[in-house]
Amino acid sequence: MLSEITKFFGAFAFGAAIGLSGSAWAQEDSVRRVVTGLDPSGKAVVLLDSEFSKPVAQQEPVVRNFWSLDEFPAVAATTDRGLEKITAAFGPGPQKLVFRTVDFPPAPPQEVLDTLPKDLFMKIAGGEAPKNGKPPVHPFTHRTQTIDFAVVLNGQIDMVLDDSTVHLKAGDVVVQQETNHAWVNNSSEVVRIVFVQAESKEQ
Repeated sequence: MLSEITKFFGAFAFGAAIGLSGSAWAQEDSVRRVVTGLDPSGKAVVLLDSEFSKPVAQQEPVVRNFWSLDEFPAVAATTDRGLEKITAAFGPGPQKLVFRTVDFPPAPPQEVLDTLPKDLFMKIAGGEAPKNGKPPVHPFTHRTQTIDFAVVLNGQIDMVLDDSTVHLKAGDVVVQQETNHAWVNNSSEVVRIVFVQAESKEQ
């Protein structure tokens, strides 16, 4: 499994190295997160105000997990339910809902992708994937047992499905329902997408 992960992130690093001068990646370095709540008197206050920074020199998809819920109806938390509460990189894991962003660097060229196994990312996603569905068609293809709500914040990116590709731009919204998909950034800049992933029942 370690070798498969190394291949996956190595491919992204290669794409980033040839697609970026360094400045485009640097401007995606942090996200500010503000969390509100009630003080003992019932007044609305800021509970948390912090920066989620990108690891230095990390040339791969950067996941920032801002919050999670593990029950519905949700209960307002007084402690941080962000990064340390979320264990899954691609789905919500034991949580019922996760709020995160992902920064996608430029994808490697097609000749590099052609050398990678089509089930590379699916293996990394592991047991979170539903049992039904078609075989993957792209090395970045994956599925999770979730309904995903996604908003493209900047740039343009392709969402590759089983037999079609959807080109998305800043402001576009996607509802992903347990389907095979691969996020492929064919541009020269980092693309950031906001995700809310909710646990679902298998179709």
